[in-house]
Amino acid sequence: QTGTGNGQVLLTWIASGDDGSAGQASSYEIRWSRSTLDEASFGNGTLVVGPTPVTAGTKQTFTVTGLPDEEALFFALRAKDDAGNVGAVSNVASARTRDVPPATVADLRQTARAGTSITVAWTAPGDDGSKARHLV
Repeated sequence: QTGTGNGQVLLTWIASGDDGSAGQASSYEIRWSRSTLDEASFGNGTLVVGPTPVTAGTKQTFTVTGLPDEEALFFALRAKDDAGNVGAVSNVASARTRDVPPATVADLRQTARAGTSITVAWTAPGDDGSKARHLV
C-alpha cells in the first residue's frame, strides 16, 4: 500500500523460515520495478535494503523509501537462509506512490492597475520542477 510520505510504499507479508516454514530466514532480497516481476526478471528489479527477518509465520511490515513519486510499481522478495540457499520469488505486490501536489505559489504580486482591473504575476510551480511565468 502507499506509504505515509512521498516516494514510499508499505509492504506487508508473512515471514518464511530458515528451513521452509520453520525458524527464521537470514535475510531478504526485496526488489521493485516499473514492470511486473517473476523468477526470470527478478534480478533486473531495483534492490532494496530490507529489514531483518522475523520468526516464520509472523506478520512483517517494511516501508520502502526513495521511490519515484506518482508511479505504479511492482514489488517481490525472496528469503535466504544461513547456508546461502535462496527461496523462490514471492507473489508480486503492486502499489502506486503518492501524487505530489505542486509547491505553493510564494510570489503572487500586482504588476499593473488600470481602473477596475489589475494584472497579477507569479512564478508557477511546475510538476516537473520547471517554472513558468503566467499573466492573468
